[in-house]
Amino acid sequence: MRPGIEPSSQPCAPQRIPDLIIVDDPLKAEEAMSEPARRRVIDWYGGTLVSRLNDKEKGPIVVVMQRLHENDLAGHLLGQDGWEHLDLPAIAVEDSVIPIGDGKLFTRRQGDSCMRNGRARRCSSASKLRSAA
Repeated sequence: MRPGIEPSSQPCAPQRIPDLIIVDDPLKAEEAMSEPARRRVIDWYGGTLVSRLNDKEKGPIVVVMQRLHENDLAGHLLGQDGWEHLDLPAIAVEDSVIPIGDGKLFTRRQGDSCMRNGRARRCSSASKLRSAA
């Protein structure tokens, strides 16, 4: 979501207040070195986006983004309490088993890639979604 562009950054009708918000790549890579651009995204998040959430205290917000700058939105949020950080490098640097909820685990093997031909995809066949035993 980019401030002022995505539908979710528009005012919500009362019957459409979300219980969950997902923020996807809020900052363009070419804007990463711009302090005003980073500040605009952080201000949009704190001043507009959070106010749209049905339960502003406990409602879940998921931020999916590549780290572009230490002071980007992810850096800002990680400096606050209450955030859980899941770091998934494009190419897995080690074997890992990641709990993803409802008793399911996501398994990645060292060298697994989440990219194919420069495009995001499901991680390679060595990565599997399975139920936890």
